[in-house]
Amino acid sequence: MFYLLVLYVAPHEAQRDLFFMNLQRYGVLKNKPKHDKGSLRWFKMIWVMVFQILPAKLALNLADWVLGAALCPLKYKLSRSATALSVIESLATSLCVLGIVWFARRMAPELKQHKVVYKLISFKGIVGITLTQAPVFQLFAQYQWFHRTPYVSVFDFAVGTPAFMTCVEMFVVSVVFLWSFSAEQYLELSGSLPRTRSLGGAFVEVLDVRDIFQGIWHMCKIAFCCRDGSRGRGYEGKEADLESDTVEMI
Repeated sequence: MFYLLVLYVAPHEAQRDLFFMNLQRYGVLKNKPKHDKGSLRWFKMIWVMVFQILPAKLALNLADWVLGAALCPLKYKLSRSATALSVIESLATSLCVLGIVWFARRMAPELKQHKVVYKLISFKGIVGITLTQAPVFQLFAQYQWFHRTPYVSVFDFAVGTPAFMTCVEMFVVSVVFLWSFSAEQYLELSGSLPRTRSLGGAFVEVLDVRDIFQGIWHMCKIAFCCRDGSRGRGYEGKEADLESDTVEMI
């Protein structure tokens, strides 16, 4: 979703840094100009907020698998460790969603024609629901706030019930997808633009996840202040001033 919004506002990767350097920086709480240094540093912060979810999810899943294998599955499911991992995962996901919403809010004039609000509601709304469900059911299981029966076990309640609810919720949200992610604009262009890929080639490209790894690598370069090659294009001084400052939330 974040990649899609970035492509809407800055489709050319080679000119992306320059675009955000020339973009007016506004405060979060007050829609007033904050400074005249552009928004490149802000964009990089958003990038880190979004892509941190991938290594965070990997680390949390590894911890979950290790603890689940080392302990009794039922004992682990009722432990504070499982609850803590669930809460941390919710916080990491919340940070990612916050970054996407913040980016969409700032770029609202440029994204107005793309139904971004409805895309966020349909795409991230289900994330918000599952984000709430996981810790709630985990807490209910840990403190045994439900009555086990011969037909409903702890795993049925703590794992099966939220999984079933997610399936039902995804079915409902998928109907909204048909409108918010409509193919109408692409069908209108198909008659005027040459066909560049076959159906098989497009399917293979969908499975290509190199852009995700590139996003993680770019996040690491931002987080560790590595040079990313954007200097030497005629705006070294301004870029250096931006990256020399401490990254701030507001």
